[in-house]
Amino acid sequence: MTRRWLAVAGAAAVVVAAGAAWYYTQQRPPAEAGGRRDPAMATLVALRVLESRPQTRLTREQIATILPLLRALRDVPAGDVRAAASLARSIRAALTPEQVEALREARRRFRERAEATDGVRPPGPRPFGFSPLGPGGQAAASEERRAQLRARLFDGMIRSLEQRMQ
Repeated sequence: MTRRWLAVAGAAAVVVAAGAAWYYTQQRPPAEAGGRRDPAMATLVALRVLESRPQTRLTREQIATILPLLRALRDVPAGDVRAAASLARSIRAALTPEQVEALREARRRFRERAEATDGVRPPGPRPFGFSPLGPGGQAAASEERRAQLRARLFDGMIRSLEQRMQ
């Protein structure tokens, strides 16, 4: 009798683990599969952080160097991590040591806030109007909607830098 219960409990544990693994992989965006983030989006966020402060804004020379790379990065599919990482490294190479340090500091502050709230975001509007839930509280955005959001964010940053070059 005990063996039978152990077999049933073991089978139940396997079913629960398989269900949890399936649920976990289905809820994660493809760019994060395997724990990897989209280097293109990380670069875009870094540029937005730099552009948000007058003391770390990109110079005209940096913009001239970065714009062609940013345009190429926009066209790299989110799943092509190697190509995106290569272009992201080229963009980071154009930054000054002060800008790199400002990004490290911003990352440190972000981690501290995340740890202080146990990763739970306080209530209120989301940045850029982004919500992890789709219309009606459905699961995370589809692949197509994520690609559209990514393209809009890149286009906005490119337009902003082009305007600063004029």
